[in-house]
Amino acid sequence: MKALLLLGVILATPAMAQAPDERSVTEASRLALEACVEHASAVRPIEGKSGKELDAKGLRYQLNPPEFLASTRMTTLGLGQYLKSPSNAGEIWAIGYDSSACMVVTLGASVDEAAKGYADYFTQAKSWRQEKSAGTPRPGEQLQKYSWNPRRNLQLTAIISLRSEANTSTVTITRINR
Repeated sequence: MKALLLLGVILATPAMAQAPDERSVTEASRLALEACVEHASAVRPIEGKSGKELDAKGLRYQLNPPEFLASTRMTTLGLGQYLKSPSNAGEIWAIGYDSSACMVVTLGASVDEAAKGYADYFTQAKSWRQEKSAGTPRPGEQLQKYSWNPRRNLQLTAIISLRSEANTSTVTITRINR
């Protein structure tokens, strides 16, 4: 009996190790957004100290950006640190900035699936409220805006940009302390 149980564990381990890479774009986008909100609200910052906790959620922390995200390393939002949310298509990354702002970026993944992941997160987290779209969208772009007051002296704002023709989406979350 022990041999069968041990064999079952050995056979299950490779499949379990690959499971994070098999996430749908919808699920990977939702997880990246959740990590971003936790960063912006200071619950679990995207940084080396949180790396093991984030890895346990199936996210992969890294200090430096992949080459195609190099321009996001130092921005007006601050200095970024990175989380990859593995999916079965495209690239999905959360970038946590030292200003407490955060950004989710999807590249080469279905924008409709990523948008579903974002919508799933915002509808399940009942405290977020949808607001009027921020600014004027560029041609081929859809903009959405949400806000949340997790504490009396804190407001988070999320601006979503969906660009189907470019196969990209971004969610930028900023934090305002009152």
